[in-house]
Amino acid sequence: MRNALVLLPLVSLGLSGCLFDSSSTDQAACADGQQVLHASDGRTLCVGLETVAVPPFKAGFYTARVTHRVRLTDADGQPIDIGSDPVVSDVSHHPLMHMNSGHDHGTPHAHEPEDSSDPANGLYDLVAYYSMPSGDMMGDWDYQVLVTDAGNTLVAHFQPQVQSVPAPDVFSARASNDQDRTKNMDGLAISRPYTVWLHAVRPNATGGHRLTVFVSTQDMTMMQMNGSSMMHMVFPEVVAGETELHDEKGTATFLGTVSVRASTDGGTTWVDLTHDGEGRYSGDLAGLTTGERADVQVELVVDGLTMTANGNPPTLSFVAP
Repeated sequence: MRNALVLLPLVSLGLSGCLFDSSSTDQAACADGQQVLHASDGRTLCVGLETVAVPPFKAGFYTARVTHRVRLTDADGQPIDIGSDPVVSDVSHHPLMHMNSGHDHGTPHAHEPEDSSDPANGLYDLVAYYSMPSGDMMGDWDYQVLVTDAGNTLVAHFQPQVQSVPAPDVFSARASNDQDRTKNMDGLAISRPYTVWLHAVRPNATGGHRLTVFVSTQDMTMMQMNGSSMMHMVFPEVVAGETELHDEKGTATFLGTVSVRASTDGGTTWVDLTHDGEGRYSGDLAGLTTGERADVQVELVVDGLTMTANGNPPTLSFVAP
């Protein structure tokens, strides 16, 4: 598990759920809102889901970084610790959007639980960055909790109602460069979008703030689904030398260089952000005041191309904690 903020549990919003292999008898063994899985050793497993957050984020499901807290117990309420359980060895997740247009796609997400997890108490914190809201104009999110049981995968399904981040907060910002091209879900050539996500901001020991952003992009790749090959939209993290992308002709190359800088004064001064791993970049910033709104510009340069939004750097806006 990576280093991460210790997150405080808060009330989650707008969540419904269903599980394909549950029964009314099994469901009675679990609390309302929890979903049922059947372990290979005969136990009934109860899967609960809430969200946790620290400022400037708030609990609930938004088009931003969301930390899902999965609670995994047996029917007697005993926590399932993947480090010591006889059959359950892993907990992960996969958010999937079923769009009204007929397309399905995922969203950027971490694949391993955060260090704020507490396996001894059956708690697993999993981060996803929701790229679009739920709703009649968009589609429905299927948040899948994946439990590895004796080498097999058990799946619990939840349907979070994801809301747009209310203004004036801006927790993610898109940018692009016309010289970096890819295809969209309809097979049309587009400027490849990059997204800078606010991942964390917190006071540091020197009186400033430590900023962490997550950077993702968009690509189309051939994947196996339901026994056949098809093009699928993915959202890989942006890491030099590791991220493989396809251009509008389908040619695959690895990113060569990535530079990320942040400015709190409109671009007069810049602070280099260091890659912490898995697409997260961080650095110490001066100029933010606790309790006051901050606008932070992020300069993203990929293989020598500067990514902009209407000619400007992507900008995040939040109240500094």
